[in-house]
Amino acid sequence: MKSATKLQIQASAKIISVALPIICFFIFNTLTPVWWDDFIMSCVYNGWHEPSERLLSSFSDVINSTLGMYASWHGRSPVDFINFLFMYFGDKIIFNICNTIVYGILVGLICYHVTGSIKKIHPFLFLFVNILLWLFIPAWGQNFLWLTGSCNYLWTSVVILFFLIPFRKKADNSTYSLNKILSVLFLFVGILAGWSMENSAAGVFALLTIYFIVKIIRQERFSLFEILGTLGFLVGFYLLVRVRDNVAFDLKSMAVRCIKDTWVFFRLGGIITTLSILLGFEIIYFQKNKINYLVYAYFLAALAANYAMIFIEYNPERTFFMSGIFLIITLLCLIKEVLEKIKRRYIVMAVMAVVIPFFLPSFISGIKSIAKGYVLSEAREHYILSQKRKGVLDIQVKTPIPADDFHSGLKDGLDVLPQVDVNNIGYIEYITHNSSKAVYYGIHSLQGIMVEDKNWGNWKDWKKILKDSWKRRHSDYLTKDDWFLMIYDDWQ
Repeated sequence: MKSATKLQIQASAKIISVALPIICFFIFNTLTPVWWDDFIMSCVYNGWHEPSERLLSSFSDVINSTLGMYASWHGRSPVDFINFLFMYFGDKIIFNICNTIVYGILVGLICYHVTGSIKKIHPFLFLFVNILLWLFIPAWGQNFLWLTGSCNYLWTSVVILFFLIPFRKKADNSTYSLNKILSVLFLFVGILAGWSMENSAAGVFALLTIYFIVKIIRQERFSLFEILGTLGFLVGFYLLVRVRDNVAFDLKSMAVRCIKDTWVFFRLGGIITTLSILLGFEIIYFQKNKINYLVYAYFLAALAANYAMIFIEYNPERTFFMSGIFLIITLLCLIKEVLEKIKRRYIVMAVMAVVIPFFLPSFISGIKSIAKGYVLSEAREHYILSQKRKGVLDIQVKTPIPADDFHSGLKDGLDVLPQVDVNNIGYIEYITHNSSKAVYYGIHSLQGIMVEDKNWGNWKDWKKILKDSWKRRHSDYLTKDDWFLMIYDDWQ
């Protein structure tokens, strides 16, 4: 009886370990509004720094806008197509569901690259990967929740890790191969993996380089899928980078950016790197074992994805995403090798004892920031629509919506901008973003009024405002629309 009860508890714990993070992710995604470049991607593309004129109204608009982006802005056409398509659908719930599924697939793929087998993926590993992503992806909200950001980073990372699966299996088993039909189809998977994100693809290029060097040293024969997959990847990578016109090859500037990128790598990935080095010493010098060469390959892929940014002036924290993914895989691979020699229970308990105290405060802070962004963005949207119903089509709104935690998809995004002079350097961004927001809401113009966020910066004050306004809603029999308008009035 006790044994049956214990099995039930273990089964429930495993289900919760998988279901809970996925449910939380879906809720967070639902609480993240259409934001920043999403508005631009909802409109027919006329040029990145050109005013938007009308919303996407047909599938041909999606295709033509994707082609226009490729011709005049950047080469991420598969990403742009998905992005335009979701905004064309209009209802964000479609994206929220799809994005949650893709996020779950990403976590599963990370687990697979660590274990090398679906059968070896433990639900607690699935949960632990979620925790590591939350703690060590420095622009978590932009990479996972923000619609445009997730299409660029989350979705492409899934394609990349899926593309690397056969190589991962081949590294463990030299006799592994795909049949001819799958090998031919793998050509197209390779194209999509290369035609993803510039620095992410650079990381994959480095990983494949190491992979083939090892094969040559070992004098192993190449399989058809390895040849066609790599060929497809190179074609996709070429299609991705050939249209980049803001790549700088000035040696002095590159040297300066190399120093900056080194600082970025150790600032954002220093903890994982340090832990990985310590585990590496444990395996090599104390356990007297060799480290699988794939661990080095994943780590060098992380370095390559980071240092690929030396060619680009603009380097926000969200570009560290694929480096972070490869670093997490590196760390988990090393933990796995250590666990194979030491009693697992005590190591797992020790790791969780260290991680949980860091995770819980971060998780609570992230929830607060995501919820705050949702309430204020909804309140402002209700204000815009209420003004539109009154016939006011030139609208001024409060800005920016506060987002002080990197787990919010609104963090560091461009909100509605205050009006600037035509000669101001920021006029281009003002025209680009404000015009797309105006088109999205079906009004003539939208301008920002800067607020200092006096009563929303403090969590206690924010909670009091919500509590008081909720009481007033029920006592005065206010509608949801009235309640959000009341919240908007209290935002100052």
